[in-house]
Amino acid sequence: MLEQSIAQLARWRQDFPEHDRFSMSVNVSARQLGHPHFVDQLRFLLAEYDVPAARMVLELTESVLIEDSVTTLSLLADLKALGVRLAIDDFGTGYSSLNYVHRFPIDLLKIDRSFVGALDESSADSPLVGAIIQLSDSLGLGAVAEGIETRAQLAELRRLGCQYGQGFLFGGPMTSFELARRLGREVLIGLRR
Repeated sequence: MLEQSIAQLARWRQDFPEHDRFSMSVNVSARQLGHPHFVDQLRFLLAEYDVPAARMVLELTESVLIEDSVTTLSLLADLKALGVRLAIDDFGTGYSSLNYVHRFPIDLLKIDRSFVGALDESSADSPLVGAIIQLSDSLGLGAVAEGIETRAQLAELRRLGCQYGQGFLFGGPMTSFELARRLGREVLIGLRR
């Protein structure tokens, strides 16, 4: 799957050079990270397909970070040295610890959809989402809101200062052909105005 993702990103970079900042996010399991040649395999694939490492985002769950923190820290340092970006997926729902966010070389916090979905129902979760965004800003990290489905959620996230988002409001799952067709006729939508 990792090779297919990198190969697809290489095709999109070639077909749409105007989207040179286009990146690919891939969820990575603890089992994949635990493979002794994971970093070498990733380095090889990026070179083979001529994809800049900075255009790859590896998404890790919080549980991956707590498995063996010494080994994980070393592995993540190797990945950062390679140049890939690292994200904590579903932030706030697992074993959230500010120690992990501070200690590990993370680039992005992905705010779990359960917090974003509640933004429609009441403003009770706004302070929590706002705090995650402020935390990410103060640590020099990006914040990505997951599961944006309504314009009201988007407006609230903009008000809170969230820069990036994903969700059905922007588009549902699609094939690579459908995305290529969409990229050919419109610019990717972001949270920045």
